[in-house]
Amino acid sequence: NGPAQTCIDYKKVELTSGDKKYIVNIHNDIRNHVASGQESRGTLGSQPPAADMYMLQWDNELSEIAQRWADQCIQINETRQHDICKRTERFEVGQNILTAITTDIALPELSVLILNWYKQVVNVIPSDVDYFIGIRRGKFLIGQYTQLVWAETKYVGCGMALFKESNSTNEENDLYHHRLVCNYGPTGNIIGQMVYQRGAPCSKCPTGECDSVRTNLCRDLKKNKDYIKEIPFTKKGATTQTNISIFNDNTKLFNTKVNSSLCLNPDELNNMTNTNYTKCIIGIGSDKTNGTAFNSSTKTSTSSMKKKGKSLNYTPITSVSENTVQYNITVNKSAFQEVNKIEKIILLTTETNP
Repeated sequence: NGPAQTCIDYKKVELTSGDKKYIVNIHNDIRNHVASGQESRGTLGSQPPAADMYMLQWDNELSEIAQRWADQCIQINETRQHDICKRTERFEVGQNILTAITTDIALPELSVLILNWYKQVVNVIPSDVDYFIGIRRGKFLIGQYTQLVWAETKYVGCGMALFKESNSTNEENDLYHHRLVCNYGPTGNIIGQMVYQRGAPCSKCPTGECDSVRTNLCRDLKKNKDYIKEIPFTKKGATTQTNISIFNDNTKLFNTKVNSSLCLNPDELNNMTNTNYTKCIIGIGSDKTNGTAFNSSTKTSTSSMKKKGKSLNYTPITSVSENTVQYNITVNKSAFQEVNKIEKIILLTTETNP
């Protein structure tokens, strides 16, 4: 246990009980929404409803395995990104990984990281649900999304580590890697199998019971030994849903409370009417992968988005692997009054486990 010898300025990110609940809730909010049949995005339109999708529960064993892999401080340009030794005695294990690289040591918002996997839904067609073809549809990634909503997966456990980029030579330009690893059991993304059964939500639950809160999901009658009680969604007088604005997704999908100003992308910036912008991870994308977030800026070397005569520049940098592109985002401080500390934010993401 512990960090690899190659780690530079390593710091284990201790996930609190609240963090674990938050991760589980975000996953289950996503699954509940997709299972309802109300997910309108997709290459050919809406996603079909799911008849047999389980609620997820936290699993400490999966979390410990994920943490050991996060502790290896894998650099984004390394060939082997995924752990091949993660199987447990209970089941095969799936894995999603994302590395956020920032100039700020502060932990990125967990919801932003997980929603980066979810946004792959735009590349999914209905037949993908009936027969899983692989982690890509042509040049576009879908595998992180399909693992998120794989019906037979019951457990999730995540680990996270912070470390510096191995080739960083100037302390003023140090880049911090925030590496999130989530393991899933039993594994999803099995070639030739269904992601989930189409049908009325919760109509084909193996246990015959639906969850009382997320009523589109099946409830497992056997609570995992690491079961974490659900976060109460509301206090008296509070709203039950929050508008999440991320990658052009402005629908009220989630019960979990998150900052609604977490993320901006180039297409949104031109239409913004206020300047109350928070510090945020802005996004990923490339023409090689699933360029949703940066479709407008991948066509040219620099795209300057105007706002009241000011600018925010998105400069794509050379691809660092087949599936990732690095973006150098420079914020003009005078354009965004709330961005008062960090001027460069970079986000890289890795592919899902094959």
